[in-house]
Amino acid sequence: MLIGVTGGIGTGKSTVSKLLALSLQAERVDSDELCRLQLLPGAPGMEALIKAFGRRFTLDDGSLNKEALREALFSDREIKKQVESILHPVVRERLRYLKGCAAQNGGYVVAEVPLLFEVGWAGDFDTVVVVKTTKELAIKRTRIRDGLRRMQIVAIMENQMNLKNKIEFFMKYPGEYFRSNFLDTSGSTHIE
Repeated sequence: MLIGVTGGIGTGKSTVSKLLALSLQAERVDSDELCRLQLLPGAPGMEALIKAFGRRFTLDDGSLNKEALREALFSDREIKKQVESILHPVVRERLRYLKGCAAQNGGYVVAEVPLLFEVGWAGDFDTVVVVKTTKELAIKRTRIRDGLRRMQIVAIMENQMNLKNKIEFFMKYPGEYFRSNFLDTSGSTHIE
């Protein structure tokens, strides 16, 4: 069974996915980490990035200039689309492979996928947990964790589907694609 954990930046997705994987004795995979691995020097994703953009997003040592890429991703939709077209197929294929392995073994895979709805992967999962919190708590958590400025965090939030739209998606297709669960990490818990 493939369980997706999604939500906005700073909502607590990583904590929820770690606890869920631990409680189910499941493999846990983080789609952002899979992307980061693809952007290491010499990795296929990095080679494709260099082919598409030259050395625009690399440092002198050949490693990824994370700040430059992050800024471009949130300021230029065309760059974002191109980078996603490089990385997302690799990540999706890995998730499908892990789902197949889990199905053969009767096990679980917990996959943290921040943009699960935005990239149209909802149908790939057997169940989805949407993690939510208040906007201010998400900003506070992200500032502490990543050291980003409020303006940067808000820009990231604006590039993600808001929780209201995710809930509307669930209400429009109840049980059609997957069983949905909501988990509020702002202090109270509500699971449907």
